[in-house]
Amino acid sequence: MKKLSAIFTAVFLTVAQSVFATPLQLDYYGVISSSADSNMLKMAQDFFFTQINAIDGVSVQDKRQNPGTVLTSVPDTSSTHAPKIAFYAEIREDKKDESAVFWNCIFFAGLADSLGGTTYQKSKNYDSYYKMLTNSKDTIHELLDTIKIKTSENGSLSASSKNSAFAQKSFNIEKLSGIWSGEPFTDKIVILRGGRGFIIFKNGATMNISVSAEENSEHGSLIKIRQIGKPNASFYPELPREIALSVAPNASPIEWNFTMNDENALSGTKTTLLQDDSKAEKVKAGNQSVTWYKK
Repeated sequence: MKKLSAIFTAVFLTVAQSVFATPLQLDYYGVISSSADSNMLKMAQDFFFTQINAIDGVSVQDKRQNPGTVLTSVPDTSSTHAPKIAFYAEIREDKKDESAVFWNCIFFAGLADSLGGTTYQKSKNYDSYYKMLTNSKDTIHELLDTIKIKTSENGSLSASSKNSAFAQKSFNIEKLSGIWSGEPFTDKIVILRGGRGFIIFKNGATMNISVSAEENSEHGSLIKIRQIGKPNASFYPELPREIALSVAPNASPIEWNFTMNDENALSGTKTTLLQDDSKAEKVKAGNQSVTWYKK
């Protein structure tokens, strides 16, 4: 009997060691921010990578295209495939009043499409950059713990079943109404009831938008948002002003195609005019990866 117990214990320990030795695999894409403090941002994104790399049970690969450059929009994570997790952060600089500045740091962990495509997030406000750097490790740990739980439930990602359940509900477009954020050149995105809304840009321009939705059992709720009204060069703040003025009058309406897998997040692509990489003075229609978050 003792021999049988010893064999069982040995087998159990071998299996347990194998399970717990499997690391959580992350692809690190860096930091998104519109803050002007580029030196602090570069330090932050290097610091976050170092913190993740030091966590037991986590394997991380640096996927930054240029480690010395901070992102201005949501990174393209299409090269991250299961079982890897796409990881990045966003740092927002906000003011309580004219003299008091605080930093909102949000960490994102996105699952590959084959695993449900859900992006989980954890955020915290800090009243100094120093506190954000020294205390952010706890927030990273909390987010990764959430991912570990989701990936271990029922031997697969519970996010997939969660998304399917969400998609099966009768979608009411009114639930989109509210204030959203997520693009570096926008100050506020407002979706109103009745399938309409507007976007206020940081340059002062306002774009009216239409909002529609349709159900898709495989991908969740498909949301289409489209520019309505007259074109405006200020709707293209990413482009040099002279180029925007010349191309805006004949441009097709800007359009967003989102998948809604979570009630507080819209992820998808934005179809707009992009600067041609081969010819800086020219533009072309193209898609950008975009995620909006409900405030």
